[in-house]
Amino acid sequence: MGKIEKCDLREVWPLELDFSRWLANHIQALDEQVRWNIDPTSIRQEVTKGKLRVDLLVDVVDPETNKSSEVVIENQLDATNDGHLAGVMTYLSAFKASGFVWIASDVTQEYAETVQWLNDKSEIDAYLFRLEAIRIGNSRPAPLLTRIVGPLKFPSGGRSGDPVRSQKIRDWWERVLNKIGKTHVEWNSLRPSAQSYNGPTIPKAPGEAIAWYVNATDHYSSIGLWIKSGPPEEVAYYHSQLNYMRKEIESVFGDDLLWTSKRFVYWANPRQIGYADSPSEQEEAIEVLVEAMDRLVTATKDIVPTITPFQR
Repeated sequence: MGKIEKCDLREVWPLELDFSRWLANHIQALDEQVRWNIDPTSIRQEVTKGKLRVDLLVDVVDPETNKSSEVVIENQLDATNDGHLAGVMTYLSAFKASGFVWIASDVTQEYAETVQWLNDKSEIDAYLFRLEAIRIGNSRPAPLLTRIVGPLKFPSGGRSGDPVRSQKIRDWWERVLNKIGKTHVEWNSLRPSAQSYNGPTIPKAPGEAIAWYVNATDHYSSIGLWIKSGPPEEVAYYHSQLNYMRKEIESVFGDDLLWTSKRFVYWANPRQIGYADSPSEQEEAIEVLVEAMDRLVTATKDIVPTITPFQR
């Protein structure tokens, strides 16, 4: 049996336009992973409106209401970034779209959480996919689209929860909290929910502003520090204070943390497993996350309380 190998996306599709054209001709690769029914005859490429130009615009039918609407598809052959996120939001408004599909070669946590937040807090149906190209032996490269984030609820017009998926998330959290709570009592006050991330405030944290957290989406999971709600200048202050302690925290933690987000400092599970994966994979992911959280608690429980509280 041949070994699966990853290919350079740019060797398969030199330009994002090349991938957009491929997707337009193979829309079933996406249709199977979204909750709408995509009309394959409606696909428009490089649609312009004023100075705006969206990669793909498609008509979809909501299977619950049988209503039709437009959806934006934004493609990129690199990592998620502010420019593409801003583009997606602009296209939503300009084209009066009911949702979007954002496809990128690498999905970082802050953008996964932003898309999840849009699903949780708005009427938008928002999807985020990771794109890879793989081959077996000498075979031709084949695309692999993995859904990282998708809507938990149905859109407006009688928006109702997806009980099966919500229960999967609650089951995930119940297992996570049971395992972490055995060694870290702070987690025992939390209850399973359908939110993508959760965690307790670090005891004696300045202004109760910094918390530990575990995060999960369909096929992604991570642990980290979360700077809770506050004005931008307060969030920036606490992030800079944590960054000042970066070497000490990472030395005790035993691995590099990611500091690119304004509100989160985190470590992502390299297996990229979430609550939509098989039960055995979920158990494996939870074991990895709990072990990583043990190390993060050790690295931060004494040092975070030494931070001087933000002066408003």
